[in-house]
Amino acid sequence: MPYVDSAPVADQAVAEQLFDDAVRRYNEAFADRDVDRFLRFFREDATKIDSSGEAQWDKSQIADLFGELFKMDFEETVTPVKKVVDGDTALLVTDIKLVSKHFAEHFLTALTFTNRDGDWKVLAAASTNLPS
Repeated sequence: MPYVDSAPVADQAVAEQLFDDAVRRYNEAFADRDVDRFLRFFREDATKIDSSGEAQWDKSQIADLFGELFKMDFEETVTPVKKVVDGDTALLVTDIKLVSKHFAEHFLTALTFTNRDGDWKVLAAASTNLPS
């Protein structure tokens, strides 16, 4: 049976607008180092794989990771590379640089979001190192 897109274009445009707003708020929470507000964008069953290969298998482990990261003094540069919104699922790929006196990291992160009841939340995040 051939694939038929049942979502009207107007609904797709609304979904993209709502996703863009969620990403803006996600980035603001990260920039503000507000771990509680940032974690609202993750599902309870979210998985995150760091550029080092370490994995966090649920929201509580992700909370621990970002709780520690947000205690550090660093500057970030986040550049969107690709965005795809398809109904209630979205992919966002970003080029991220984190720089402090103690470390410098450059990596790509692919975030898979799902929309449930109007809330876009991260289901999976996977990162890979880039040469600096």
